[in-house]
Amino acid sequence: MTDASMDNPIFTPLVGCDWIATGMILGGGISLSGSHSMELRMRLEREEPIESPICTHTSLTSLGFYNGLSLLSFDPKSAAGKDLVTVMEFTD
Repeated sequence: MTDASMDNPIFTPLVGCDWIATGMILGGGISLSGSHSMELRMRLEREEPIESPICTHTSLTSLGFYNGLSLLSFDPKSAAGKDLVTVMEFTD
């Protein structure tokens, strides 16, 4: 697999997504794994193992990834003329 192949289309059954770039699917898997790992450490009240800086970066950028992914399933025609409010709640 090369960097160029990250742009190849791949089908996903996620609602409203259909065909998206391979890199988005792989990024989603990495983001999801990182987020679950961080959540598990918090729920178990563990400080070890200390995650590497790339894991921390991946977990933080997963919020942006999922926000962008939600836009793929957004239908502007259905939302036209309606008020739209998006709320994200972060807890610790």
